[in-house]
Order: sequence, then structure tokens, then C-alpha cells
Amino acid sequence: MDKKTILNKLLSKKGKDYTYTIAFFVIFSFFTFFVIRPNILAVFQANLKIENLKKTNTLYETQIQNVINAQTVLVEARDDLDLLDQAITAKPQVNELIQDINNVVDKDNLTISKMNLVDVNLKDVSRTKELKPVVVNISTNGVFDEYLSSIKDIYNQRRIKILKDINLSKSTEFSSDSGQLKMSFQIEGYYL
Repeated sequence: MDKKTILNKLLSKKGKDYTYTIAFFVIFSFFTFFVIRPNILAVFQANLKIENLKKTNTLYETQIQNVINAQTVLVEARDDLDLLDQAITAKPQVNELIQDINNVVDKDNLTISKMNLVDVNLKDVSRTKELKPVVVNISTNGVFDEYLSSIKDIYNQRRIKILKDINLSKSTEFSSDSGQLKMSFQIEGYYL
């Protein structure tokens, strides 16, 4: 085939239709692969990023809400924080512990026969956040009702104290009208 026949076939009505169709498909394929496809991929990737950002936003909103809730609790408890400092002091404050005990004993008409401190290290400067005990051994004389009242009074004080090793015994070998008893116990106070 020579050149003229090929040109005549291409310039014919049928040839022109096929030429336009082939050119359209070539141009359309070019645009599909190099223009439309990257744009469609960019749209899908943008949608995926939007979904991930929505999930991240929800996570951040819950975290922010948790912080706000914690802050609200702290604001509401701010006035009571000094009560915590009084309950567990930063220093041993042995004198205040003994004064609390003396106040209870005087109020409930008990007499102290013996009181001593057990292993208190007043020079302890360690900054660990563990509770350190201050132990006081006490022996008293009194009536049973007064003992009950004193135990309640000790537990009602602001500084946290634990009564340990409570021992009740008769004051004398013979019974008396007053019902005097000896009571010995340990009071354990705490500090940080």
C-alpha cells in the first residue's frame, strides 16, 4: 500500500469516524490515567485523612473532657486540701499528737500512768512519699464508759490515728464500786 491509498482511506467518511474515535480514546485514556486518576486518588486519600482526623478529634475531646472533670474535682476539693494536710502532716509533729492525746484524756477524766514514744526519728529528711508512723504507748486508769468515750474522741480528731494493742485489766485485785480499769494501748499517728 502506498501513501495515497492510506490517505484516501483516512479521509473517507468511515475513516474520519474511526480516526476521531481512536483519537478520542487515546486522549481520554491519557486524561484518565494522568489527570482524573490522581485526582480521584487524592479525593479518597483526603477522605481517609478526614476520617482519621475525626477519630483523633474524638479522642482529644474525651481527653480534654477528662482533664476538665479532674480539674472540676480539684476545684471542688480545694477548700478541703488543708484537711488532708492536717490528717497526715508533712513532719512528725509529736507535740501536737501528744497534745491531742492529753486533750482526750483530760476531757474523759482518765489518768495517764505511763506514756512513751517508740522509735521516732525526728531527723529523717528522706523525701519518699511513704507514710511514716509515730507510735505512742499509753497506760491509763479510768472507768469503762470513759474509755469508750476516749476511743471515739481519738478517732474523731482530724489527725489520722490508729489504736493498736488495746489491753483492759482490773485496776486492783478486788472489785470496787467505781469499776476502775487499767487500759494500755498504742496510738499510731502518721506523717509523710
